[in-house]
Amino acid sequence: MTLTIGDTLKYIRSNKQYSQNKICINTLSRTALSKIENNKLSPTYTKLSYIVEKLDLDFKEFHYVQNNFSLQGKNLIINNFKLLSNNTEIDALKQLMALCDEYLATEPEDYIIKDILLVLQSLIMLHDGLPIENIVLNVSPVWERISRLDKWFLIEIYLINNILFTFDTSSAMPICIRLLEELEKYKALVNKPINISLQLNLAFMLLSEGNKHQAITYLNQAIILSRQLKRYDLLAVSQVRLGLASTPLNVSLINKGLSIISTIELADLEIQVKKEICIFTCPIKK
Repeated sequence: MTLTIGDTLKYIRSNKQYSQNKICINTLSRTALSKIENNKLSPTYTKLSYIVEKLDLDFKEFHYVQNNFSLQGKNLIINNFKLLSNNTEIDALKQLMALCDEYLATEPEDYIIKDILLVLQSLIMLHDGLPIENIVLNVSPVWERISRLDKWFLIEIYLINNILFTFDTSSAMPICIRLLEELEKYKALVNKPINISLQLNLAFMLLSEGNKHQAITYLNQAIILSRQLKRYDLLAVSQVRLGLASTPLNVSLINKGLSIISTIELADLEIQVKKEICIFTCPIKK
């Protein structure tokens, strides 16, 4: 059950044992705060921002508390979409698709959730080995919308990152570089796994073009970030690709990456990485 703004503010303030006087210093009168907490006055955005700050929260936590310490609807879908570790998490993809279908049944014109659903469908299609032409056709409405935007915000960055595989290398590389530039604006806000993912995507494209030297630059950055975040799945992929980019081929580093994936029991990722190795070299036997 979602609380009202007033009930949420009162709940937080009273449980923090903050007096109304502590909240009402300069910008807000005690009478106004009392009316807001008792749902007799709707606060402006400026007033609400002030109160939330005085309660030592940000809006993300405020809305989380307001929704009974849970994420719901659109917020839940977007949050889970951003948290996807890799496109081999088939069960997670299908669960998220079900949430999208449920949400769109009541909000059929929400283009962000429609975009997320199309991306998820395309990732499932990729996993199932469907022709790339079919996948491109399925996901094309997402890029048609986003490509018209002058500015990409976080949700657009996550969407594009998940459809980069549908572009040819010459088209994908400048898009990926722009994504990294856009992410730089969010460096104090966004988690770094998306940066690692983009660097890995760039490295793969550079490897495909035979540009091993530049690929190694991005892979070294990805390895540093992966270790900092203890993201051993991304570290393993980075090591495998660095081994592939090395001259001569660094089989020891490739096997080290494969060993990590096997140890943390990511079977789908292991299959995907072994397929990738086969693209650049001879097949590796299990």
